Amino acid sequence: TGTIPPVLGYWRPNLTTLDVRFNDLTGVIPSDLCDTAIWSVEVSADCEEVQCGCCINCESTQPIPMEPTMSPVKMDEDYGAPGDDVILDNIQFLKGLILDNEASEENLLVPPSPQFNAINYMAKTPKSLENEVTDSTARKLLLQQYALLTLYFSTSSPPIFMQSGWTIDDNVCSWTAVSCGLNGIFVAELNLQNSLLNGTIPSEVGKVLTNLKILDLSYNNLTESIPSLRDLTALEILNLSHNKLTGSIPKELFSLSELAVLQANVNYLTGKIPDSFINAPKLKNLGLSENDLTGSIPIPMTLASLSELVSMKLMGNKITGTIPAALGSLTKLEKLEFSNNKMRGEIPNSLGKLIVLAELKLEGEENMFTGKVPDAICDLTDDSGVLEVLTAHCNDFFSCKCCTQCF
Repeated sequence: TGTIPPVLGYWRPNLTTLDVRFNDLTGVIPSDLCDTAIWSVEVSADCEEVQCGCCINCESTQPIPMEPTMSPVKMDEDYGAPGDDVILDNIQFLKGLILDNEASEENLLVPPSPQFNAINYMAKTPKSLENEVTDSTARKLLLQQYALLTLYFSTSSPPIFMQSGWTIDDNVCSWTAVSCGLNGIFVAELNLQNSLLNGTIPSEVGKVLTNLKILDLSYNNLTESIPSLRDLTALEILNLSHNKLTGSIPKELFSLSELAVLQANVNYLTGKIPDSFINAPKLKNLGLSENDLTGSIPIPMTLASLSELVSMKLMGNKITGTIPAALGSLTKLEKLEFSNNKMRGEIPNSLGKLIVLAELKLEGEENMFTGKVPDAICDLTDDSGVLEVLTAHCNDFFSCKCCTQCF
C-alpha cells in the first residue's frame, strides 16, 4: 500500500526491472525511470491506480494517460526532472571537466561503466552545471562527487545505508562513511570498513580525492588490483585488509611521505615487497600477512629511514631469504611476524637491541632457520624485558630455550 516514492528514480543506473503490479500502490512512476533517452528500465504496474507512461505491462483495461508534461522528452515542469537538453549539456560538461583534470580515461566514460553511471546520475539535475560551476573550488567539489559515485557504482551490491546516504544530497560531506577536513568541503576520511562492497577500487579514488588522510576499505569483497594512489600525498592510513585484491603492491605507496599505516592483510597479492618500502619515513605499521608475496625483505645493511616502524607483520606468505640484521636498528619495533614463510639462515643477534619488542613470531615448517635464538633475544624475555610472545619451529637444526611456544 501507499504511494510510489520518487526516490526510486535515484536507483535507475543500476535498475533494469521494476514490477509493482498486484498491490494497492498509488501515485506516479518516477519520471527518471521513463527517460529512455538516457537509460532503459522495464517497468510494470497496475495502471488503474498508478500513473505510468512507459510500462511494458499495464494491468488495466483502461490505463490512465500520461500528462503532456510527463513525456520522456520534457519532464521538468511538474516533477523536478530536467529535460533532455539540460541532461545532455550536463553530460558533455562533466565529460570535459573530467578529461581536463585527467580524472578518468576517455574510453571509460561510456555505458555501462561505473564512470558513465556516475556522470549520468550527476547530470540529472534541473540546473545547468556549466552555469553553476564557475570557480576552481566548485569544480573540485564536483570532481569529488564524481569520484565517490564512481566508487559507488563500481561496487555492485552496496549496503542499504550507502544507497540512502550517497544518492540524495550533493554535499558529499553529509554522506555516510565520508568525513571532511577542517574546511568542511574536501573529503579527508573515507571509512567503508565491513560494508559488503563487491567490485573494484576505481582509479578515480586515487586521482581525485587528493585530500584523503584515511582510506579504509577493509573487510569487503573487493577484487582486482590496487589502483595508483600516488596523488594521495596527504594519506596517513590505508587499510585494504580482508578483501580479494590481486596483483602486486604499487611501489609508489611507499613514496607517500605522510603514510603511517599500510594494512593489506588477507588478500591475494603477489610479487615482491617493493624496494621503495624503505623510503617511507613515517611508516609505523606494515601489515601484509596472508598473501602470496615472494622474494626477500628489501632492507639494506644500514637503515636511515623506517625509524618510526612499530609493527611489521609478514606471516603467511612465500617470502624467502634471511631476517635483515638492520632491523635491530629500528628501536621502536614492538611486533615482528615472519611465521609461515620460506625464510632461512640464522636469527640476527641485532634483534636483541629491540628493547621494546613484545612479539616475535618465527614458526612455520617451511621456515628453515638454523642455529638457535640468540641469548640477546632471550634476555628480552626476562623480568627486565617486555618480550611476551616468542614462537618458533624447533627441530634438529634450530633450537630455542626461551620460546613461549615451540612448534
